[in-house]
This record gives sequence, structure tokens and C-alpha cells, in this order.
Amino acid sequence: MNYHWIINRFEGEVMIGLQQDYRCVSSTIFIVLLFSLAGIAGAEELYSKSAKTVCGNTNVSVITECYADSDVLPSCTKQQFEFRTIGISNPNTINTLGKPGDYSLATAFACVKGKSQYYILINHNNGGNCEECEWSELFDLNGKKLTSDRNAKDAYERFSKIYTKLGLPKTWPRSSFIDIPLRRKY
Repeated sequence: MNYHWIINRFEGEVMIGLQQDYRCVSSTIFIVLLFSLAGIAGAEELYSKSAKTVCGNTNVSVITECYADSDVLPSCTKQQFEFRTIGISNPNTINTLGKPGDYSLATAFACVKGKSQYYILINHNNGGNCEECEWSELFDLNGKKLTSDRNAKDAYERFSKIYTKLGLPKTWPRSSFIDIPLRRKY
């Protein structure tokens, strides 16, 4: 609502005050919309990348939405894994983006068979070159996180213990992993 100053003269008294000007409402709305549209037009375009595999009886896919590429890792707004059991319509979805200020992304994943079932191992990276800059998370085929070797004092030992208990291999060839495309031109 726009206001303008008015001067009223009533019975010899001068009153100065604000009065609503309804004629300006439509022009104000127009200007606000114009600036909003200009902001949208100037915003960077999001692009989407995906990767998928079949693991046991489950289709596993990852979708990542990012802005323009940067030097190390792109700035992404969404990264989700979807676990869809074959023959069942409702998938389980997990968000793998870090919390605000955590620029980590899942960069690769693999399907591996343990003693009695299959699992998904997801590798993460935050773009740095340090021991804490890369870590892994292990999920069952329902999308439930079983363990992670990130940021805990005993994380690596706990991860190794669960990993061994499930009968997963100690090392995997690089060819076991599916790279998650993160760049616009991948």
C-alpha cells in the first residue's frame, strides 16, 4: 500500500498526515513482479544428473541437481538415492546432501553381496584433500543406513566390525563402483 503526504485545511486548522493512495497499488504490484521476474531470469539454471543400478531385487538410483560447475565440486541443491524393490511401487528415498555449510556429495556407489544379502556402499567427498574429506556409508536395500566411517572417534573400527559381520569383501576393485555424474558435461 502506498501512502502520500497530505495537507488538510479544515475550519482554519492545518493537518498534515499520511493518506493511503489506492491508485498506486497496482503499479507497486507491477514493479514488484517485474523485479521478481528479473531475479528469476538472472538466476543460474539447475541441471540434473542421475545414475542407477540393479542390486539384488532392488533398483537403486541417485538424482543430483546442481548449479553451474565449480573448480572442485559443484554447488548442489539436491542429492537423493531411491531404493525401489522390484514389484513394489513405493520407493524409499534418502537425502545424501550434507547439512548447510557441509558441501559434501556422494561421488560413487556400489552394490555388494554379503553373506546373505546385498548392500549399497556410498562413497562421499567434500572436495578436500584430508583424511576426513572422504568417507563411506553402508545401506541395506531398504535405504536404512547401517553404518558410516565419518566423524566419530571409533567410526572406522565400528564400520569395519559391521562390514566384517555382514560378510562384505575387504577391498573392492574400482570397477565395482558406479561414478555419480556431478558435472554438467560428464
